[in-house]
Amino acid sequence: MTATLDVAVVGAGFSGLAAGLALAADGWRFRIFERGSAVGGIWRDTRYPGAACDVPSMLYCLANRPNPDWSQRFAGRAEIHAYLTDVARELEDHISLNSQVDGLHWEGNAWRLEIGGTTVRARAVLLALGPQSRPRRPDYPGLADFTGSWCHSSAWNDSWDLSGRHVAVIGAGASAVQIVPAFAGTAARVTAIQRTPAWVLPRGDRQRPAWRRRLGRALPMLDRLERGARYWQLEALGLGNLGNRPMAALVERVALAKLAREVPDPATRALLRPDYRLGCKRIMVSDDYWPAFARPDVTLLRGALAGFDRDGPILADGRRIAADHVVFATGYHVADADGLLPVGGVAGHRLPELWMERGVSAYLGTVAAGFPNLAFLLGPNSGLSHSSAVHVAESQIAYVRQWLRLLAQRGPIMPDAARQADYNQWLAGRLPGTVWASGCSSWFLDRQGRNSVIYPGLTAGFRRRLRKLNPADFVDVEA
Repeated sequence: MTATLDVAVVGAGFSGLAAGLALAADGWRFRIFERGSAVGGIWRDTRYPGAACDVPSMLYCLANRPNPDWSQRFAGRAEIHAYLTDVARELEDHISLNSQVDGLHWEGNAWRLEIGGTTVRARAVLLALGPQSRPRRPDYPGLADFTGSWCHSSAWNDSWDLSGRHVAVIGAGASAVQIVPAFAGTAARVTAIQRTPAWVLPRGDRQRPAWRRRLGRALPMLDRLERGARYWQLEALGLGNLGNRPMAALVERVALAKLAREVPDPATRALLRPDYRLGCKRIMVSDDYWPAFARPDVTLLRGALAGFDRDGPILADGRRIAADHVVFATGYHVADADGLLPVGGVAGHRLPELWMERGVSAYLGTVAAGFPNLAFLLGPNSGLSHSSAVHVAESQIAYVRQWLRLLAQRGPIMPDAARQADYNQWLAGRLPGTVWASGCSSWFLDRQGRNSVIYPGLTAGFRRRLRKLNPADFVDVEA
């Protein structure tokens, strides 16, 4: 058994690396445990053609590690992964790769981490697992009989040669919106199967010229100003999600005008038009998704997937699709606790079972009653649908830095259960009147229909809430 660490970080994606930089700056003895063979989280694993970010690049980097060399307004997967790899070089002495954490257990005054056949102890643990770490794996009747090949979008099959092949893409979320146009013109035929269409806004992607990148390196203030402008632009758009009907109506008009312009066929356009309020599900940004359905080699089918036969997917209405390859762009478990890392706290509390029973919840999306010296990055109700998750993680890390100093002074602490309950009641009270309570079904909602993902406000408000930790929010835990 190794000596006890001050802090163990689980995950080396964006939030885990950002936490590592803060821990190093504050002088804590820490280690980042990453299950993969490289850093980068979702940007290491998601390798399908066309994978890119739907947040402007200037907002999709750490505020204290800006990147003036983004080649595009919206960076692609490879460029984002290269950026994270570069950030990780500062922390390479603190990162353990190929280190799958199998469980966490609170013992006395520290956490015991089970990592393969070894044990590590840490006084505090930061779970930086990311909301896209538990893919929704397909489990359809007859899939084992399908003679073609399939993969989930998070585990792209690099051996596929799409030329001359018929590919079926299941889903209409962020991955599908990128995959369908990327496959069009490469595969012989693409069939997109979607149960519910997505709202799509203009992406406006473009190259950042070399002179602009050189200027950003010479005058960093220029990039900071652009970052600020992008941030407040997205915050203004976010008002539409919170009940500002004029803003919501304006954005919907932009989306509908785009649909009319890019999809000339009325029947196809009707299939692609959402029947729910914009923002109730995640909003997509793309300039080539809707135009792909005007191509003769791309077919759109609306309907629920019922199962498979040897030739391919079968829809609930009986339609059958012959396919060589099937891509499940079916997203991730975010709102529920399926497949969550086993975590055992005080008084017999076990995190996955507790959340399965009572719903996924925490205090300020960051700490949870019953689990001392444990913090989440991008935890429950810290999500958003209009801006950058990196900004949210940085807000939480600023709070965690204060929290670590407090537990160093007081010993083991956890949030007061009553204050956590009050906070979650406040969250629930804020949701009525927002777009997320307008009646659609989305991955923001758990099986009971409760929104356990979204913070019902702007990111600026979330940051204000976490700016100053209140020691009275925490109770001491006996060793």
